[in-house]
Amino acid sequence: MPIYEYICHECQERFEKLVRQSQNAPSFPACPVCDSTNTERVMSSFAQGGATGVDPAAARAEATQHERMASITPKKQIDKWRSQRSKKP
Repeated sequence: MPIYEYICHECQERFEKLVRQSQNAPSFPACPVCDSTNTERVMSSFAQGGATGVDPAAARAEATQHERMASITPKKQIDKWRSQRSKKP
């Protein structure tokens, strides 16, 4: 049974799912966070270079968190842009 990586288009959660190869298995599993079935299988990243003492699941979770945080613009920055924009003639 392969483990596939999915992304939820409703809440942007990335998750892994152990998928049974049978006719009854859903082709798009429900998101574990929001239960949406609007999910898509994505290409999984994999570690290269051998063991370094880092847990791959922890490293992947940290990378995912960094991606989420990079996509969120802080409110202070948005307010700064708005104030600069309103000052222009």
